[in-house]
Amino acid sequence: MVTKAQLTYAAIALGLLTLSSMPALSDPRDDDYPFSTYPMFGSRRKTPTFYKAEGQESRGNWEPVSPDLFGTNEVMQAVMTVQRAARTPRDARKLCNELSKAEPNRYKKIRIVKATYDPVKYFTKGPTPQSRTVLAQCGKTSRTHKSGENGHRP
Repeated sequence: MVTKAQLTYAAIALGLLTLSSMPALSDPRDDDYPFSTYPMFGSRRKTPTFYKAEGQESRGNWEPVSPDLFGTNEVMQAVMTVQRAARTPRDARKLCNELSKAEPNRYKKIRIVKATYDPVKYFTKGPTPQSRTVLAQCGKTSRTHKSGENGHRP
């Protein structure tokens, strides 16, 4: 004979089993707490592309251009300025020239770069871009420095 307590436990177990299996039966992009399907892992992510300004310092190393050269101390304002300028070659050259004139003695050269990263390799092997394109380069010319030094392509 089945007791009332056994029926109650069976109903609770069936309810928990049903609730636990619901994420497998729903759309993988739905994210209902606490029964999440973890949609951030459910589909292939796009490869992120970043646009940045780099300056070549006196020893020949390339480094990110500080936001103060853009006339701000806000990093995201500088990022958006580079991103907008990267839309066309003309705008990229214009920004490059403006940055090189802002403080003429700070960098030998300045370049606007488009870099694409593989997110998994970024964290497992380091921040080496998957692909890299120089959209614009400007500044002083130097006969002693070769482009591409220090692992960076022009």
